[in-house]
Amino acid sequence: MLLVEKIKIPNSKIVSFSLKENELACLIGKNGSGKSLFLKSLANLIPNTYEKFIYQNKNISEWNPQEFRQEVFYSSSIPFMPLDGNVEDFMTAHQKLAIYSNVTPTFDPLPYLNDWKLSGEKLIRLSSGQRQMVSLLRALTLKSKILLLDEPTSHLDPEKTLQIEKLIHEWREQTQGSILLVSHQEAQINRMNGKVYQFENLLN
Repeated sequence: MLLVEKIKIPNSKIVSFSLKENELACLIGKNGSGKSLFLKSLANLIPNTYEKFIYQNKNISEWNPQEFRQEVFYSSSIPFMPLDGNVEDFMTAHQKLAIYSNVTPTFDPLPYLNDWKLSGEKLIRLSSGQRQMVSLLRALTLKSKILLLDEPTSHLDPEKTLQIEKLIHEWREQTQGSILLVSHQEAQINRMNGKVYQFENLLN
């Protein structure tokens, strides 16, 4: 589904990696080793060079950049979120973009917003953890085929962490999508029950 060989990320490290359809993989490694840069490179968000970069049997150069980023979505551990409006405004803001105008979400966020008691909440009042939860929830509605999740529970308490992990599993079951998740939590990696990659072992 996604294959990169000898992709050079901005810290000059060279990485090879592949992700299969409906695969859940966890990426571990030292702080500052380049995991976030690697995820951004996989999402084609930053300049990079490579020997091979294939997605859905097509070279990255054959993809429209916007369409590729719609299908291969990077979710930051520190999500950007405006201060104006409420949670529902944020959840639907992307629908104003042409690339998402005809996208019908296959994952309904409303039950989760209600369960978290965040429906109608003003964005300016959200905590760091709540921002992380809402941002991830929106990412799950974008009909992406691959989610690159950069420490998606780093600001959450243990209870909310378990809720987000359950949410990620439910998204994968409903969409048959693939996930690459960066985490420093050994217990979380064990609970996710996916293939584990040590970042340093991917270096060429």
